[in-house]
Amino acid sequence: MMYEMLSGKLPFDGTGAVSIAIMQISEKPKPLAEVAPNIPVGLRQITEKAMEKDPADRYQSAQEMLDAIAAFRRDPSISFEYEYNTQDNPDKTINRVVSSTAKTAGKAAVSTSQARRAGTMNSGKGKNVKKQKAKAAKGFFGMAVAFVIGAAILVYLIFTNSTNSFFSKHADVQLINFVGMTEDEFRASDYNSSLLAKWVYEYNDAPEGTIFQQNPKQGRTVKAGQKVTLKVSLGTQWVTVPDVKTYVSDDAKKTLQDSGLQVVSKYVEDESVAAGTVVYTEPAGGETVEGGSTVNMYIARSKRDNMVSVTSVTGLQVSEGTADLQRQNLVVSVVEQPSSEAEGTILNQEPAAGTQVRIRSTVRLYVATAMPQVVQDPSTSDSPSSGDGARWSQEITDDNGNTWWVDVEQRDGHVYRVDTGEMLW
Repeated sequence: MMYEMLSGKLPFDGTGAVSIAIMQISEKPKPLAEVAPNIPVGLRQITEKAMEKDPADRYQSAQEMLDAIAAFRRDPSISFEYEYNTQDNPDKTINRVVSSTAKTAGKAAVSTSQARRAGTMNSGKGKNVKKQKAKAAKGFFGMAVAFVIGAAILVYLIFTNSTNSFFSKHADVQLINFVGMTEDEFRASDYNSSLLAKWVYEYNDAPEGTIFQQNPKQGRTVKAGQKVTLKVSLGTQWVTVPDVKTYVSDDAKKTLQDSGLQVVSKYVEDESVAAGTVVYTEPAGGETVEGGSTVNMYIARSKRDNMVSVTSVTGLQVSEGTADLQRQNLVVSVVEQPSSEAEGTILNQEPAAGTQVRIRSTVRLYVATAMPQVVQDPSTSDSPSSGDGARWSQEITDDNGNTWWVDVEQRDGHVYRVDTGEMLW
């Protein structure tokens, strides 16, 4: 398990239980250093020692392994040097801890080669080798017996309990579509005795008592006695809307949702209750609705002063007047108008100063521009009254009292605007 958690892979991966069992007895898993090189050395060594084939090479007690894990937790850089001298001295096992800290780096350590030399110098070499061989033979025999017993149990389970069509002695059952049947109809059918029905009851749009979902689905072939999950409708769920007036909005929303309702929050200006408090709901509290319905929840907020009195900017320069109006959250529209006033001067404003308007309303400013030069037909007199063909600039006033300058000309004894052709008089 530790190997799989650290590497994300199984130590042995075969085509079946038997092949995996054989691999566990005869093969060693791929070293963690190759599979997961980023795993700390100490943790890797703890895992591999626990997976040794020979029980004598593993931790001899759970406490011994826990001590090693505790040492790793205290110092994640720790290194356990578990070295097994299986050639020269099978009985000799060197277990020591190598710390990566400077304090322990200077201590004397026994190398693998030194251990082997020590084993070679042992005068009792032959006796120990025989002893170890006998011990290994006993261990292998024990594993072989355990494998045979496990295999026998596995075969027994396969032939007696498997739903696999190759091994099972149970009859095949072709599933039909149970959706739409009532629970009573199913219980009265032959399927009730040939299948193990698991009943689940839920609210649903289907008629009450009707099966609306099954698993496995129709068309599947299963063995007699296999479990089939059937969901039965409890009918439409009706919910009484909780009365959450004066609730804090968060509490009200949770209360409505816990009742199986959807909630949409909306805000209204109301100073009769504290801001953030529910004023009312639609549908109202106490009404009965279908489960999952949406309830509009209206939450109080303070009234906003969205009306403003237009300030007077006539006579100011357009930049000053625009800034004053924008500070009132008003939008400025500029209309240029020829005038004898200084260029850029605001001649008039619309709406007039003092008018109550909503914020973000538009105020039109009529701004002075330079007077245009009078253009006349060379054949006519310089005087505007000299007859047809004469042109000049004329100041005009509309019904709202707004004035501006336009080019005019005289034709047939009348004066017309040059830009629109409109007869002025």
